[in-house]
Amino acid sequence: MAAIVNNSGSDFPPGASEAPAHVLCNASFRRTWLASLSSNLGIHIMVATAAWLMKIMTDDPERVAMVQTAFLLPVLLFGFLSGPVADTFEKRRIMFIAGLVMALASFAAWMGDRGALLQPLAILFLCFALGSGQAFFIPALQTSIRQYLPHEQLPQAISLNSISFNIGRSVGPAIGGALIAAAGTAAGFVAPFFAMLPIIGVSLFSPPEKTDRSYRERLGDAVGSGVRYIINSPVILNCQFRALIVSCCTSVMAALAPFIATDILGAGASAYGGLLAAFGFGSITGALLIERIRKNFGAEALLHGLLAIGAAGCGIVSVSPVAGLSMFGFYLVGLAHMGSITLLNIIGQLHSAQWAAARVFSSYFSFSAGGLAGSSILWGVLAAHMDTSAVMGVATGVFCLAIGLSLLAPVSFPSGDAVQPGDPLPLRWPAEALAPRDGPIVVEIQFSIDDADRELFLEKMAKLAQSHARIGFRNWTLTRSVENPSAWRMRFMVKTWADYLNYRTRMTVADREIIEALHALHRGPDSVQVFISVVVRPAMESA
Repeated sequence: MAAIVNNSGSDFPPGASEAPAHVLCNASFRRTWLASLSSNLGIHIMVATAAWLMKIMTDDPERVAMVQTAFLLPVLLFGFLSGPVADTFEKRRIMFIAGLVMALASFAAWMGDRGALLQPLAILFLCFALGSGQAFFIPALQTSIRQYLPHEQLPQAISLNSISFNIGRSVGPAIGGALIAAAGTAAGFVAPFFAMLPIIGVSLFSPPEKTDRSYRERLGDAVGSGVRYIINSPVILNCQFRALIVSCCTSVMAALAPFIATDILGAGASAYGGLLAAFGFGSITGALLIERIRKNFGAEALLHGLLAIGAAGCGIVSVSPVAGLSMFGFYLVGLAHMGSITLLNIIGQLHSAQWAAARVFSSYFSFSAGGLAGSSILWGVLAAHMDTSAVMGVATGVFCLAIGLSLLAPVSFPSGDAVQPGDPLPLRWPAEALAPRDGPIVVEIQFSIDDADRELFLEKMAKLAQSHARIGFRNWTLTRSVENPSAWRMRFMVKTWADYLNYRTRMTVADREIIEALHALHRGPDSVQVFISVVVRPAMESA
């Protein structure tokens, strides 16, 4: 789709220029945001505490890096499942269960630490449990904002959610470091338990969603629909690839922060917490920066500039023996990381139809977290065989390489309200005409097209084929009659009648525009003909 380009050179959509704090005037969103802020603080207090305890126990860079990997691995494993779950079931229930899992993980870590029962494997398991709760919590939270806010306020809400996450990332480790210094690691494990309680309460007492679930998709089919939607949405796929690249670059900071604090700076827990806090504050700046400067620059210019800032931050850390200067380097990398991740997330969500929003976000979250988890191990292995300063120098070069790789996956904002819900396909027969599980269903639509309109017709059909693939229609074909070259027939299948009733409501404004353009090209004496039939497989006689 063409991007909107204004006189300032920005390709950001109109109607999205308000300050992020404006959406906090919505009481429902404000309650959820504050509760999520508390949970984000708790999550990062626990991860920072676990990393420091692992450092005390083993003093092994690979094992310390594995704390981050264990926390992020569930996002990679469950990412393609958590989105369909959020789209298929009530989001408030998912948030409640996920919050409960995270609270129990922190409580178990506290009890284990008090009883001197925690071993490296147990720490990794509890971090995995914490990450599992987050893997299901974040997509449900991120896409629940659509029920509170209009479409044009989504960029501000997404930015605020990113800010919440990064307040947790910045303040959480700082609180964790202070708790460890004042009362030991047990305090760093019990605080997250209480921090999870607000989101559990908000989720428990939130009103039910106003969503029609008459034809709820089966979970396996929902996963497949999400994958097909992303594969057939080039900009969304590019956003996820770019997020993977950014995460691989920036993961070095969290993976090696304990060793930067001890080996390069010769400091302890307070410096460790300060480095992570600087990264988090940079992340908050990055999320806010997008809202401040997006009107003056295009998305690609911003993304390339942010990667350059990240390279500069890594370079500073690689050569700095001074804590203050190293914190500034962490700040720059944090700014680059979250500025890029927030911008790519906004672009991806604005390209997403409402029915697939959670699936797109969970996949995006999997790509970004997968990059963090996988590359954290690689940075840890590299640090085990190289000086920490040298590893940071390598990371600087990787940032520069990422700028070139990003050119392979261009991104832009959608035009107008293209992905807003459109009118559903007309239902020519009552929904009760067939049983919900009857199928497969074959839909055939016949057009009569003049030779002069053939090229335009084929161009529109190519777009419709991609649209139908995103929606979930399968076995799509377009045929032309041999006897009557002006007669064209489009054909596709769906698994069941219930699926057809569900999929027909997935049309967006852009999809409807394509269909209307095709109908306008029809030149037959009658209107476009539609045939719907059920596949029947007669029993074969045995020999």
